[in-house]
Amino acid sequence: SVLLGAAPTVVRGAFVAGLGDLDRIVAECEEAVARGYRHVKVKGGLDWRRDVALVEKLRERIDEQTELCIDLNEGYDRATAMKALPRMGGAGLSLVEQPLPAWDLAGIADLRSRINVPIMLDESVQSVHEGFAALAARAADVINIKILKLGGIYPARQVIAMAQTAGIPVKLGSMPELGIATRAAVHLACASPNATVAGDFVGPTMVKDDPYAGTMFPDDGTAWAVEEPGLGEW
Repeated sequence: SVLLGAAPTVVRGAFVAGLGDLDRIVAECEEAVARGYRHVKVKGGLDWRRDVALVEKLRERIDEQTELCIDLNEGYDRATAMKALPRMGGAGLSLVEQPLPAWDLAGIADLRSRINVPIMLDESVQSVHEGFAALAARAADVINIKILKLGGIYPARQVIAMAQTAGIPVKLGSMPELGIATRAAVHLACASPNATVAGDFVGPTMVKDDPYAGTMFPDDGTAWAVEEPGLGEW
């Protein structure tokens, strides 16, 4: 963390809910917010009407100070996105992740100019070169940085630096990795001034007794970068 230039020792984490019954997802998100999470991410992309209903239900139950993101995993075409996303924005959606296919940077840039919800790219940025292309196309309001997807800490830092130069914030994402790799993401988030979107430090929270999770991942919306050598305490 120190070698990477980290300043803070604690960063915000997101609560991530999967696909499934709407009422169950809403209840899970409510419980997470009660524990301290201030950024909630849900999954969609299979049925735009279901996605709109989910966002509406969540905003009825979650305060406006809690950020709400939906990850569409490339699930929409341009016409569907234009039907669904303005409605989600009107309902209080804070951020939409990868609404269109990864290759369609032109479509994403056009969509970005037409809707009232910031767009985060994930599948569109799987290398340093793709990060450059996305920024050049003006297709991103946020970039989801996944260390394993990009090939390690060094190329991840390259994309983060390009985004910072362009004035674009990043989120540290997850594949999801377990404790030791998630520790690396926390340290990188602490060392990246533009990592201002809550990170998806979810791997250690999805398994029981991860031996490398330690105390870095309390289930309250925070993640800690410990200061011992390497990636920290064992």
